[in-house]
Amino acid sequence: MSVEIETSALSTFESLDSLKLTPLVMHRIQVELRDIATWYAVIRELNQVFGANNWKGQSHVRRRLEGLIWDDSKTIWVWFDVPDEKIATWLAVKLAVTVRIAPNK
Repeated sequence: MSVEIETSALSTFESLDSLKLTPLVMHRIQVELRDIATWYAVIRELNQVFGANNWKGQSHVRRRLEGLIWDDSKTIWVWFDVPDEKIATWLAVKLAVTVRIAPNK
């Protein structure tokens, strides 16, 4: 006994094309920042590695960092949702920042 299953080439292509629409699993990392220049360096690095639309960052960070301009000893933790949590290690090494992976995102 044999069973033959026929699928059209179009339906196979459509099923593969739907994989592009599958959302990525995002991992939240937190970066300790002291100034706006470092924040922009993190953003540039994430754009270079993941592209402009494949990660998300915390809003109103610039305002918070501008408030720290007079006190160099203060820092803030800023979160970024990224598709690969291994970028945390890369950011820590390349930009000399403290990075942690946020639990229970």
